[in-house]
Formats: sequence, C-alpha cells, structure tokens
Amino acid sequence: LEERAGRPLPRLHEEWRKAQVAIEPNVELARALRPDYKISILSNADVSLRRRLEHDIGIDHLFDDIVCSAEIGIAKPEPAVFNLACERLGLPPAECVFVDDHEPNVKAAQDVGMAAVLFRVDRGDDLRVQLRALGVAPGR
Repeated sequence: LEERAGRPLPRLHEEWRKAQVAIEPNVELARALRPDYKISILSNADVSLRRRLEHDIGIDHLFDDIVCSAEIGIAKPEPAVFNLACERLGLPPAECVFVDDHEPNVKAAQDVGMAAVLFRVDRGDDLRVQLRALGVAPGR
C-alpha cells in the first residue's frame, strides 16, 4: 500500500501491530488445537492472503487448507463456499465448526449444517470459551 500511495503510512503499520496483538491468543489456540483437529481458513480476502499468512505473519503451517474466495470465485456467505471448504478438509459440514466475525456468514454456515461461532475481538469475545462450549478443546 505504501508503494501505491507513494509515501510511508505509519498509521497503517500501527493498526497492523494492533491487529497482530489481537490475533495472538487465537494463534496460540490454533497451535493447541492443531494436533487434534483439522484447521482451515475460509476468507473473502484478496489473493495476497497466502503471502501474508506465510511471510508477514508466519502462521500458514497451522492450517490444513486455506480457501480464499478471490482464488475460487465464490465468497461468503454463498453456501457453496462452505461446502467446498468442508470438502477440501474431507469432512461433512456436521463435523465442522465455522468461526467468523460477521453474522450473515455465521448464519450461512449454520444453514449448510456447520456449527458456527460469532467471534468478535472488538467486544472481548474469548474464542477458547466459545469453542469449548461446542466441545472443541485441545486434547479432545
């Protein structure tokens, strides 16, 4: 973005650092769940998502799959994208839990048969607690 803007964007860097701090507990949760569960990302992000996960954040190895709508041409909340994500994991929707910060996406996942969690960092949600309520926890 700085290259496109033709100038440094210090506020962008500050917001990025804040986002990193906000996701860190969930990165730790993914590490803890990884031995017992398949974990995937289903995102409406642009095609730079994989690069950001691998090079900028260094967490791509935590995921069995990354489904990026920009790469496949189907976006949340379309039912087909949820079914594709499950299929790529080799699991039926009933055996998957979907986590998102956007209520229409959560509802769409539920409509295809997935358990789903509305998770919002900005309101202080604790994903570990929300998943435990669904029976998802390290060592289970």
